[in-house]
Amino acid sequence: MKTVLLFLILILMISWSGCKKETVNTGLVNKWEWVSLTSSLGIAYVHETPKTRGYTYNVIYTKDGKYEKFDQYNHLVLTYPYSIIKAVSIYDNKEHEMIQLNNSMNYSFEIRKDSLFLVSEEPFRINEVFVRK
Repeated sequence: MKTVLLFLILILMISWSGCKKETVNTGLVNKWEWVSLTSSLGIAYVHETPKTRGYTYNVIYTKDGKYEKFDQYNHLVLTYPYSIIKAVSIYDNKEHEMIQLNNSMNYSFEIRKDSLFLVSEEPFRINEVFVRK
């Protein structure tokens, strides 16, 4: 009887350890204001801010997996589904938590204090910074 009980406990422990929980980053769920963009598009280096563009805009990541982008007049301009995934970055070949927009566009991200740092996972790297609203 003891052997059967130990065997059942072992089976339960193995099955629980094999479960991979979905990554949820509750810090991302919020309204964010754009503050900068940098990119090296081939040989050209780009650095933009609300001051250089003449405007800023907001994005919202909702709890139910929607990404919403608003223009400078606070009009909704696009909505995509998003999810949080773990994937290998093309820049350092390490696994990172990423935002996947519309099941196609991946962005490595990091939240530090009230700032959201995004890095596009594409050959022409785009870095964007947002602050929590």
